[in-house]
Amino acid sequence: MKISLFFLNSSTGLLSCRELDYEQQSQYFLVITAEDQGIPKRADTCTLRITVTDENDNVPVFIDNIPTLIEIDDSKQIGEILGRLSATDQDDGLNGKIIYSIVEDTSGLLDIHPDTGEIILPGFIKNSICKKTFSNMVDYPTSQNDYIIKVKAEDQGVSRVLSSEFNIQLHLIRTKSMLKLGEPQFLSDHYNGFINEGEQRGQFVLQIHSLDHLTEDAPLAYSIVSGNMDAAFDIDDNGRLITAQELDYEIKNVYNLKVIGTGNGKNTPETDIHIRVINTNDNVPSFPMLKPRKVLESATYGTLIGTVIATDVDIDTQLEYSLLSSNDLFEIDPFTGKIFLIGNLDYEMINEHTVHIQVTDGENTSRATLRIIVEDVNDNAPKFEEQFYLINIGKDIELGSIIGKIRANDPDTGHGGIVRYELAINSMNDFRIDPETGNLLVIGKLNDRSTYYLKVYAFDQGKPAQNSTVVVQINIGIENYDRKPIRFTRTSFNFSIPENIQPYNEFGQITLMDEIPIGTILRIQNFEPINLFGITHDGSIF
Repeated sequence: MKISLFFLNSSTGLLSCRELDYEQQSQYFLVITAEDQGIPKRADTCTLRITVTDENDNVPVFIDNIPTLIEIDDSKQIGEILGRLSATDQDDGLNGKIIYSIVEDTSGLLDIHPDTGEIILPGFIKNSICKKTFSNMVDYPTSQNDYIIKVKAEDQGVSRVLSSEFNIQLHLIRTKSMLKLGEPQFLSDHYNGFINEGEQRGQFVLQIHSLDHLTEDAPLAYSIVSGNMDAAFDIDDNGRLITAQELDYEIKNVYNLKVIGTGNGKNTPETDIHIRVINTNDNVPSFPMLKPRKVLESATYGTLIGTVIATDVDIDTQLEYSLLSSNDLFEIDPFTGKIFLIGNLDYEMINEHTVHIQVTDGENTSRATLRIIVEDVNDNAPKFEEQFYLINIGKDIELGSIIGKIRANDPDTGHGGIVRYELAINSMNDFRIDPETGNLLVIGKLNDRSTYYLKVYAFDQGKPAQNSTVVVQINIGIENYDRKPIRFTRTSFNFSIPENIQPYNEFGQITLMDEIPIGTILRIQNFEPINLFGITHDGSIF
């Protein structure tokens, strides 16, 4: 039975999963359906791609056919390959890259290539070598013929390093040899070694050996004559190469040293040492100075706000980004550093957001702060302070008199918040409105006991401009008119309407106890949003 790896909460949309294995499958595609509960049901689908990133969760494993016994006799030559180590690691990239090394070798006879795993004899053994010389060469009592060599296969994991060890038996086959003096020489004309960066001074790197047929009173003295930049290494009289400085992979990762031996012999033997510095995750990732990003408040879901890029001096490190605090407006791609909008912005509510970002290389972390500035969009129409204006004036009002003030406000900034007023064309013969102040003036002779209806526009100055309208009722000569009280037939009216009703379709009726008096206007008061519903002069709701 196939086990489901992913789980989707049908109410919240939260997606979770079981433990995944990169080595089994590195990518998944899920088809997700969103469905409402209406009648009929409506639904939409999308495809989600999930990429699994590799974790260093597999230890290097030595294969079965690597040598467990190595035999050396006096016929072996300098640099001869005695065997080859081989290990596998199921992880990917650096997590699966293996480097080989010798952990323990009391014989001092073997070397190993860190990349290929080749076990190398860094010298040769000839019949002309006497017992004393052979003993000096391997630095152990001549009666010992068997040794256990401990080797290691180590991956180069980014977040952590895993390794395995393996034991190889070394057996020396000795033959009779003749005492014969000769000139000193190194066991090998080339040595390979490596060391991790950041190790303390005095760290042992490797041992070089020489075949010295001279007496113990005149041993060889070793010297590094070239390639030792910044005096990074020292070599003692026993041929032990150690670090003299703390090494940094990012400054120099390869050293090619030339070492000579001086003594009472006629010749001066020399050998080359190739040292590779192994990179470790010793540097903290860092952010550059993050400049504020700007985004329009009308930006839609998924809009790219910007990209933050951290740097790490370490080589081949994988950086992962995250937001420190939960955020309903923004999210960051953990691998690219791209920041996306996932919510709705509102300049009038909050015009600047601060996002705290973290980056990690698996061991070290850094943090940075990014300011996201919301730019205002002219998304608000002017809003009149009253939904309806009623003005009563006497019949003898003088021309040019101010009879009222119309006022609208706009929360937008800049030009989008500047309001100008206009009258509809059919209202301009008898009245005028000041475009800036909203003051309403009489400019024509008015009829006594008459009612005028004006339509006033309020425009903002944004692009594109937004506008609103309001009706002004002006009653002439009835400022002291004795009106009967208006009484509704009910204290409340309830109406139900379908959500897809067409605009201006009447769906209800407000009724009064008596006939509507002359000059009375019914209006809807204290309802948000404005202009969603309307009422006619006879009480019909639309």
